[in-house]
Amino acid sequence: MSIVDDMAKLVLKNPNITARELAENLGYAEQKSVYYWLEKAGYKGIKDFREEVLKGAFPLPMEKSEPELLRDGPKSLPVYSRGGIRDTRTNLGDFLRTNLGPESFGVLLGGNIAIIDPSAIQTQGDLVLIRSEGSLKLTRRYSLPGRAEVYVLASDEKNLVSPDYIAGKVVFMLKRTL
Repeated sequence: MSIVDDMAKLVLKNPNITARELAENLGYAEQKSVYYWLEKAGYKGIKDFREEVLKGAFPLPMEKSEPELLRDGPKSLPVYSRGGIRDTRTNLGDFLRTNLGPESFGVLLGGNIAIIDPSAIQTQGDLVLIRSEGSLKLTRRYSLPGRAEVYVLASDEKNLVSPDYIAGKVVFMLKRTL
């Protein structure tokens, strides 16, 4: 978990927390350390960051306990392997709990649910959720040997975007078709 994630959790516990109080809680001697991390994550200051966190626009990783999405989700939705009813069967919640990293979380994107795993290995063309210019964006990740990664909008691959924060790889997408 990143320092900015820790700051977001502190903001959720105390919405009126100051930069000095954040610094104290994080073990920093000066509040300028807080501003350093906020700037690095693409925030103009504590007010901008606090607003994003409180309105739910900052993607917080799930706690190591059972993710809320899985705890309250359908308990009996079967998942079949090898495409047949007579093959191995498990339920969706168990499947996700077993296969996701401990910091995975879900995000609603236009009515669809994307499961993000920050610890999943990213490869060529993977869907990756990033924060850029103050908003979450679904992108594809590409790289060439010896060069930096390139992120393009998944909805328009002609548009390059520069991530302020990389939330993680999209490992599961539940699309709404209605």
